[in-house]
Parts: sequence; structure tokens; C-alpha cells
Amino acid sequence: MSALAEAEEAERRIYGEKVRVAQLLRKDRVKRFLNFRALNSQDRAEWSELMEQDVTLTLPITPYRYFPRREIAQLNRVVRGLDEVLVDNASLALLAECIGQGSPQWRQAIKQSMACKIEFEYPDAHLLCAGDRVMCKYSMHITNCERVGGPPNSSCTQHGMLQCTFNPVSEKIQTAEFVFDVMNFMQQLQVFQSPFFRI
Repeated sequence: MSALAEAEEAERRIYGEKVRVAQLLRKDRVKRFLNFRALNSQDRAEWSELMEQDVTLTLPITPYRYFPRREIAQLNRVVRGLDEVLVDNASLALLAECIGQGSPQWRQAIKQSMACKIEFEYPDAHLLCAGDRVMCKYSMHITNCERVGGPPNSSCTQHGMLQCTFNPVSEKIQTAEFVFDVMNFMQQLQVFQSPFFRI
């Protein structure tokens, strides 16, 4: 192998390793994004390590929980900026916490910090990189439904896709978009509607 060919091969290996490291970092940040969202983390410093300050979060219109009307853009919600992302996380956490509100079981669960919570499931095989994007197939579960008076073995599950794009310099999330079946999720939430269940 000539010196030129060896140099080109070495350059390809270096570039390949750089791409591999960047992809691992991006996948890790997508996982942390979902984990922070599930936990309703309001630690702005932690979020700033993952996302740009001017991040844009797009998701379907969610009539079953609070959001500002200004976010509606055609058939979607567009959440602009890191601070607004934190507000949206809090809205999602409140949705889960209010399931069963008013029932004796809910009151007891609240006292024991066992109200409904959000969990995300995302097998590593479902995180795919393509250019500056990471796509993730996920399942979001609302757990502890039975503890607040829901039917036995009851739960709410949302299956969807998350796509994130990254700033190539900072490797932080620049845009994130959730896609899921809103009506299917709303129908699951309706199982918990009763004189004591206010969703």
C-alpha cells in the first residue's frame, strides 16, 4: 500500500471513529431527554447540557392536558425555547398525577408519593442515526393507575416516534418532534373517567 493510500485509509478510520462517537453521544442525549421528561426534571442546568436554548419541540395537539393556545400551528403544537419545554414537561407530569383525583385511593397514593407517573421505554435497537438526526421508537407508560382506583392491571400506553436533530457544533438537540396517535391515547385515559376521575 502506498503512503498516499495509507494516509487516506487512516483519515477514513479517524472520520469513522468521529462519526461513531458523535452518534453515541446523540443517542445518549435522546435517552436523557426522555428520562428527564418522565421525571419532570426542572433543573435548567441539566437540560441546558442536552438542548439548545432556542430548541423547538413539535408534537400533536394534546386536548387532554394544558398548553398555551399560542403553540398551535396548523395541526400541531410548536413549543419554542427551553423554558417552554420545561413547562410542557410539567403539564405532562400533572396529567399523570391527576389521574384518579378525588378518589380515596388517589388521596392515599398522594400521601405515599405513589400517584401515577410517566415512564418511557426505548430499546437501544429502536434508536437510529441518519445524518444529523436520531429517530427513536418509544412507548410511554402511565404507571400506578391501579393504586389510584383504576381497574385491575390497568395502564395507559402511548406508542410513538421521536425525531431529534442536533447542532453539529455543540451536539445539543436543536429540534425534537413527537408523533403519536392522540385519539388512541385519549380513549385510554377515558377509562379512568368517573365521578372521582377527572382527567
